[in-house]
Amino acid sequence: IGVIVVDTGQQIYDEKEKLLYQMDNKMGEVLAGLEFIPGVDQIEHDGLIAAINSMLSQEFIVSTSGLVASSLGTFTFNFILCAVYLVAVLGSIVRYEKYISYLEGDDDKGKEQMIKSFVEVKNSIVSYMKVKFFTSFCTGLCFGILCFAFGVDFALFWGFLAFLLNFIPTVGSIAATVPPVLLGLIQIDSGGALTFFIILLIITQFVWGNVIEPYVMGSSVALNTVTVILGLVIWGYIWGIAGMLLSVPLIVLARVVLSQNPDAEMLVRLMGRSQLGKE
Repeated sequence: IGVIVVDTGQQIYDEKEKLLYQMDNKMGEVLAGLEFIPGVDQIEHDGLIAAINSMLSQEFIVSTSGLVASSLGTFTFNFILCAVYLVAVLGSIVRYEKYISYLEGDDDKGKEQMIKSFVEVKNSIVSYMKVKFFTSFCTGLCFGILCFAFGVDFALFWGFLAFLLNFIPTVGSIAATVPPVLLGLIQIDSGGALTFFIILLIITQFVWGNVIEPYVMGSSVALNTVTVILGLVIWGYIWGIAGMLLSVPLIVLARVVLSQNPDAEMLVRLMGRSQLGKE
């Protein structure tokens, strides 16, 4: 990850002159189109370009690349650590059958119900992780292809970034879309092509995140947006990035456990997606 980020930072520095030239042309076109607004003709966009040029020094890019690489490295480390913990916990659930049998004693009905609950929890979380990895990978792949097709530089990096950030519910998909859009504003000359590019990025996020992902996961794992955002805020506040990554699996775990209690049926329905349109 560090190599990818630093290499991308070096590419940005190497292509600085081209990017500044494209930015200068684009800014001139925008200001020319806004001349009817009082005071716009007094804006010195050459000064803005010079300021941006001074910011894009080698020292700035190296330090920024290092900071981004460190942040993404921490993010990936937390993700892998969380995945290892989940695999270890879920793998040990199988051995809980004997322990549950010991706890329940002769209560065969209680024993069967508890084992069923453990299996459902395990299957739900494993299903979520598999589907999330698949949809995040496909989203990143589509981002990379779209950036390459529309001539937006650093397509591989934007695709990789979209793949990583998509593991953070809601917020991650927005954060992954903004950088390629900003670069597209500079590098895509045609207004129609730029609009089409932005629409395709948004559609990609929507289709994979809001259509395919919930459909593949099924109703037992599907959560409504409000529940996901609340979980993201709460667990992110408690555990930081690790909490954001684990927020949905933890909510799924809580929902499956609550579903075993008939008195919590309303809460379980409240956490899930509405099924009214399917009835």
